[in-house]
Amino acid sequence: MNLGKMIEVFCNNHDGHIIDIEKENNALNIYVQIKYLARNFGEKYNIMKYKIINFEKIELNVLAKKYEEIDEINNITLVIINAEVGKEHSLLINILVNGTSLGKLYIWAGKENDIKIYDQENNEIEYSKFNNYCRRK
Repeated sequence: MNLGKMIEVFCNNHDGHIIDIEKENNALNIYVQIKYLARNFGEKYNIMKYKIINFEKIELNVLAKKYEEIDEINNITLVIINAEVGKEHSLLINILVNGTSLGKLYIWAGKENDIKIYDQENNEIEYSKFNNYCRRK
């Protein structure tokens, strides 16, 4: 699993707002509005798309409540705090929920997984180039 790579990508999105999540075949697309990238590198970096390949399951835990449906999760305001290894070797994105509560967004991906990065014009950005942008913030 490219878990380390996924963790680094989402840690680089600290304070980014998750504005949409969608399932696409065997992938999960997460759209994040991250204003510092647009401010520093141009408007096409305002909304980033992160595609998790070989997605299996998603789960949001907030105040002892569990959400497993993408439509339910999309109705909640989520701001990224950081990311780390979660339960059962999942990607855990720690988030601020609706501006008041802390939550945990778990994402599981199967073998041969990866993460792809796209700007809002749907141009793929290499992982190393994206990390270089984020380090220059």
